[in-house]
Amino acid sequence: PPWETTLGLHRSELLDAELAEFVHPDDRAALSAQWGRLSSEPGSTLSAESRFLKPDDSSRWLWWSATAFADEKVFYVAARDVTERKAAEEQIGRLNSDLERRVLERTAQLRAANDELEAFSYSVSHDLKAPLRKIEGFSRLLLEHDASRLADAGRRLLDVIRTSVDRMG
Repeated sequence: PPWETTLGLHRSELLDAELAEFVHPDDRAALSAQWGRLSSEPGSTLSAESRFLKPDDSSRWLWWSATAFADEKVFYVAARDVTERKAAEEQIGRLNSDLERRVLERTAQLRAANDELEAFSYSVSHDLKAPLRKIEGFSRLLLEHDASRLADAGRRLLDVIRTSVDRMG
């Protein structure tokens, strides 16, 4: 009954067909290989997830476990519908991909902003050095040429100016 409910098929449709007929075409090759291995190892158990088709061409993801019994020439198969979980996993995958894309975009934006800041800093630094060189040069000339005419306080102030200019440089 759960197979009937899950796949939307009548019991007679399920019993009259091979299980592989209900498997999504993209999953048939893998399932066939798994069934082959299960057939060659009687008593072993195999578990997997596959898409199974419904009459309306939609599909359901089923986690299934099967055991082959050679003496009885049958497979016993139990399955659980995991369609909602698979949909949630796909949604998480899409969200993660979107997040990664957004992180890459933001990283590129931050790099561009940092490059602009670096260029601005270089420009400001360069623009400030020319006036600093003038201040340092004129204050040095004052000390060299007019030191005798300056009071001690004036020489001390020129030394403070030159020290500050060096620090700014």
